[in-house]
Amino acid sequence: NEKFPCNIFSTIEECYNNCNEEIMSSQTATFPCNTSPSLALIAKEAKTNGRYVGFRSTLSYMELRNMQEDTGFIQRMDNVTTRQRSYLCIRSSRIYDSIVCPEGYIKQNELSVVNGCKNKGLECGKGFQCVCKPCMRAFDVDVFPKILEDRTDGNSSDSGGEKRAFFYEACKKNDICATMEQLRPTTFTFLDNRKRNNVNFQVRFFQGNDEKFKLLTLIQSSKDPFEYEFNVNSSELGISIFEVLADFEQISQSPFRIAIIERDCVRDFGDALLVADDQGGCICKDSSVKLVGGNCVQLSVLFPSIIVPLLILAVVGGFMYIEFKRKKHDSIWRVKRNELEFDTPAVVIGRGTFGLVLLAVYRGTTVAVKRV
Repeated sequence: NEKFPCNIFSTIEECYNNCNEEIMSSQTATFPCNTSPSLALIAKEAKTNGRYVGFRSTLSYMELRNMQEDTGFIQRMDNVTTRQRSYLCIRSSRIYDSIVCPEGYIKQNELSVVNGCKNKGLECGKGFQCVCKPCMRAFDVDVFPKILEDRTDGNSSDSGGEKRAFFYEACKKNDICATMEQLRPTTFTFLDNRKRNNVNFQVRFFQGNDEKFKLLTLIQSSKDPFEYEFNVNSSELGISIFEVLADFEQISQSPFRIAIIERDCVRDFGDALLVADDQGGCICKDSSVKLVGGNCVQLSVLFPSIIVPLLILAVVGGFMYIEFKRKKHDSIWRVKRNELEFDTPAVVIGRGTFGLVLLAVYRGTTVAVKRV
């Protein structure tokens, strides 16, 4: 009993040695007057083994039955023929199926519940099933961003690094519901907690400061008729807004905001010199230019790679031009032997110390040629 706990003794043996009629009847005793030592010992052992905080009087049959029916532990079975009513005990093989959330709260999806403790860094002992915060406050409609993450570890035999969907707390009114990159779609899921039929749901998306909205396509879940999905894709940097409407009336926690951040062009194209522009396109940085092949090159690398070869070509070309001009200039004074015409025999018109002077014709002109 919470009012009279059997916790004044450190061990059961001490309780046994001290639980006698004299202590039970004393004013300092913490036991109810009708508790015997043997009953106190049994209660203490049950409390310890069951890890109970304390004991209280049992509920009436009706109260207990209604509570078990509300929490899904029993199910009422009505026999129309015999007009008899019976109750079937429900035993769930999975801990997720046995979770019942109080009024005003809803149960999170199974994947989030199963991984709830692990996501919070809490380890579950071997052979146990643990849950951490399986229920969350329910609104008219709950909106969640679906985040793909790799939650497998090296010892897991799961999908080998395959990304799986995880859901976090529902988005709140005017809060940043998700952060996404330009032109990188993000999937959102929303649940109709009121489970309404024949309701026309709409999602209006306002990109940046644009006053015009775009209606997003809703896809109804095949597993839950009150669960829907829609994709948001935006190219404009900054804060965008989407509204959720039911029968053309905005729900109570709408609108929601989305932060659009710069696209990761390096990841998409593998070029470290690419950056995203205001509309999500990938362009070269200011200090680089795009080549014909599509890759960006820094100007500090491009200029030397162009100027140095051009300088070399200019030097080589200048040298060849000078050589050509020199040869052309020399050709005026250099006489080729085959251009000289001598008589047969050659006419000697003079003699010197080192040779003869002969008469010849060079390009139609009579000249004197000294032969050494």
